[in-house]
Amino acid sequence: MSLIMKWIAKNILKCVTLCLLIWLCSGFVNHNLKMSKTNISKQGEELHFNVRMFANDLSSGMSLHVKKAFPLETETLNQEQKSALIRYLSENLSIKINSAPTALKCTGVRIDFSNADEPIVIMEGLVTGQFKVGQISEMSIRNTLLFDFSAEQKNIVNISKIKEEDQSLVFYNGKDMNYLNVKF
Repeated sequence: MSLIMKWIAKNILKCVTLCLLIWLCSGFVNHNLKMSKTNISKQGEELHFNVRMFANDLSSGMSLHVKKAFPLETETLNQEQKSALIRYLSENLSIKINSAPTALKCTGVRIDFSNADEPIVIMEGLVTGQFKVGQISEMSIRNTLLFDFSAEQKNIVNISKIKEEDQSLVFYNGKDMNYLNVKF
């Protein structure tokens, strides 16, 4: 047996762990997950939202949506890009509170490059409408972000600080095209 084979036989657990680590890390260089994450939370007397999507997925989808290139690789977005993203968000993320429709007032759109391999587009703002945060008993959410561009898309919505417990919803493309309800 060669020297390398003897070493492998002696350190089989280390070899398996190393191979598994290489395999796992290689999957994150070009993500296989097609997902968005939305957080809705009470902050004082206001209801805030924060939506995160992979920039490359959103860029590809928006290019099809606006029928021209939609690059999201730069630190700053121009006003046309921000407006298109806000419009797309309002068309694909809807929230009803106590059965009454609300509006999303986007206060910020930016790209987070802290993980250079996977930049993230972050959209944040307020949920506005005729409701008092302390009187929320039911929330209905429809989230079809990127469903029109990726069959594998999943959208996670976390709702926190509304009442005692946090709630989570997962929207699956092709299944959850309507509102999902959460009672508090």
